[in-house]
Amino acid sequence: MDKAYEHDNAILAARIVLDKDYVVIDTETTGLQTPEVCQLAMVPKDNKSFCTLVKPIAAIEASATAVHGITNEMVADSSSIDAYWYGVIGELRTTQVLIGYNVSYDIKALSRSLELKGLVFRPPPQVLFDVMLCYAAFRGEISPAHGTFRWHKLSDALSHVGIEMDGDFHNALTDAYATLNLLSYMSGHLTSWEHALNAADAALVGIDRDLYDQAVSKITYRRV
Repeated sequence: MDKAYEHDNAILAARIVLDKDYVVIDTETTGLQTPEVCQLAMVPKDNKSFCTLVKPIAAIEASATAVHGITNEMVADSSSIDAYWYGVIGELRTTQVLIGYNVSYDIKALSRSLELKGLVFRPPPQVLFDVMLCYAAFRGEISPAHGTFRWHKLSDALSHVGIEMDGDFHNALTDAYATLNLLSYMSGHLTSWEHALNAADAALVGIDRDLYDQAVSKITYRRV
């Protein structure tokens, strides 16, 4: 596994995704095994964020409430997920990229909630971008048990890079913005070859700048 190569790819992937029409999604759920959405947040590229409590069919498990603080009493008067089918979820169905931290779990919970209401939401895999996997490659820690990049909790990832957030983690809107901030942080880093070019540029003395710039313009990299 070439950690430097994967680190560079993570940076390039973050830049590419942020250049597209995206929506960052985050959910809080009733529990881990058969999750239903009890809070849904979305942050689109235009930054017109949306966050709401959602009334699930199943009760929120005590273990889930202990994590996110949402109780059954808090969602008792909220709308069920189908109330958002033609509005906010319609935006998820038409966006170029759905971004999330462990986004497959959010999609699992959202899909299950909608299917219980007789609705189907299955976005094609190519529109999903998982910032958790991107950050794992960016940080480059290897899990001895699996031989792959170690996954990190969102709060730990932000602590690693020194990003502070207002609000509590495991609030869907806070986590959606935290995910976007982490992605932006990675996109702002230089790849190894960009560092090398900058170092070479700083060391240039007495050469033809036009010829140098022409050479640099021909450098290509593999798209991720």
